[in-house]
Amino acid sequence: MPEGKRDYSIALDQAWRGLEAADLAAQAVRAGATQRPDGKILLDFIGSPHEITSATRQITRGGRDTPDFRKILILHYLSKAPGTPAQNIEVGFAQIPGALGYFTPFRGRVIQAIVRAFDSNEEATAEAFRQIGATEKKFATRCFIARVFPRIDVKVIYWKGDEEMPSEGQIVFDKSVADYLPVEDIAVCCEEMVSEVKSILRQASPR
Repeated sequence: MPEGKRDYSIALDQAWRGLEAADLAAQAVRAGATQRPDGKILLDFIGSPHEITSATRQITRGGRDTPDFRKILILHYLSKAPGTPAQNIEVGFAQIPGALGYFTPFRGRVIQAIVRAFDSNEEATAEAFRQIGATEKKFATRCFIARVFPRIDVKVIYWKGDEEMPSEGQIVFDKSVADYLPVEDIAVCCEEMVSEVKSILRQASPR
């Protein structure tokens, strides 16, 4: 979700208000984050540590300001995380409550984008997933478990096609994902995962 000229100020203010109304120490534990002695929260998002400073309403990654729409995702997750354990029940995106209206764009922006990346350069794409901290599993042609947030894992599955069948992909979550984020945020988190992979691939490609 590129920022472009979209104004996120109202949504961002509401997200900060949600965090400020919560018990920050308790929410850090529920979200799988770490609260430092100075009150700052360290939270991993797509394999990168982000530093959240509620007092000054700042979120940074590697010392740089985080884009506003990513801040909103992080704040929603941190302020609402219930700390519930994984249910060990896998669901596809369409099975998440309220997801049907989002499935067509999700399929194009996430699933098909991943299939195209693997079809174009399977090994480079696999390495890109490793660089965002994903763990490879022995399933299908390629299968990775990417940790988007500490309590949200995304299973990325790719089946390589042949002359008779096109390549296919699938995204799978633990059923508990709906406890942590609304369906729109889940979709955007996956889009951002794809964006990170594409960025790595661009940097690795010869000029």
